[in-house]
Amino acid sequence: MASVSLSLVVSTGGFALGAPSGDVASKLDSAKRDHAAATSVLEQAKARLHVLRTRYERAQAALEAAARDVVELYSAQQELEANLQAARMRFNDRVAAAYEAGPGVTLELVLGMTSMSDFSSIQEYTARTIAVDSADVQELTDGRAQLASVTARLERRQADLFATRDQLDQLAVEMSAQVELARAAAKRSGAKVRRLERQQQELLAAQARTADSLAGLERSGIIGSGCESGPVHDLIVEAFTPMGQDQLDEAFYIANRESRCNPNAWNPTVVPPYGNAAGVFQILYPGIWEAWTERCGHVGESPFNARANVEVTACIVEQQGWGAWAL
Repeated sequence: MASVSLSLVVSTGGFALGAPSGDVASKLDSAKRDHAAATSVLEQAKARLHVLRTRYERAQAALEAAARDVVELYSAQQELEANLQAARMRFNDRVAAAYEAGPGVTLELVLGMTSMSDFSSIQEYTARTIAVDSADVQELTDGRAQLASVTARLERRQADLFATRDQLDQLAVEMSAQVELARAAAKRSGAKVRRLERQQQELLAAQARTADSLAGLERSGIIGSGCESGPVHDLIVEAFTPMGQDQLDEAFYIANRESRCNPNAWNPTVVPPYGNAAGVFQILYPGIWEAWTERCGHVGESPFNARANVEVTACIVEQQGWGAWAL
């Protein structure tokens, strides 16, 4: 009997069959620690993802608000530009009429007066004429000031739009990293990842909506996101390709430097006596712009009209080169 017991002890390595070894217990403790660590990483990733998601939603709301403002300001800018152009035409017509009539009109009235009441009437007529001219000048001055104000606000909101877009891109990168971290931790801990996968799909959908919204604004010419592609890119290719590749390359370089191909770019700094830099190639408006539109076949066009701005620039370059844009 004793020999049988001894052989059993020897065959089991000197331990009772039901007792766990120290190695097994150590592995079990290690597995528990790994599970706890993975669970902790998972919870931290989830918490961080929640914070990032909240920030993303706020940034997306800010981007949507900026986009609405940009559309409204763009519409206001176009209306003010049309009103200013109409006021300018009325003013030019009246100046031309006064020039054609000449000072002789008032002189004839004075020579033909027969009483003091006639003289009073002449004074009233002259004063009214001067007042009308002053009102015309004031209308132009006010119109230009309003246009400058709206255009400056438009440019600021466009800058806000692009800054928010960059913020969304960065948040999306951080959120994707947290999702992958959480997925890896969930796999180690044995947790389910359906919720994480759903959040990842929602993030991709949100990014797609943002991209579509900005693409729509770019296609309409309301914003410019660079000269690599888009309607302004195509206009530059059309206008400058006949001049050769060197001129085309220079046109893209200048347009990107001046406005990033934004047709609504506006510099609030006045350059006396010419005005403010406006449009894709930042031509000084109204002084330089109006002079060159007469020579280049775009009389009455707005500097914020992308095609007009690009074609007038091509016309200037053909005649004078890029000297006006030299730094």
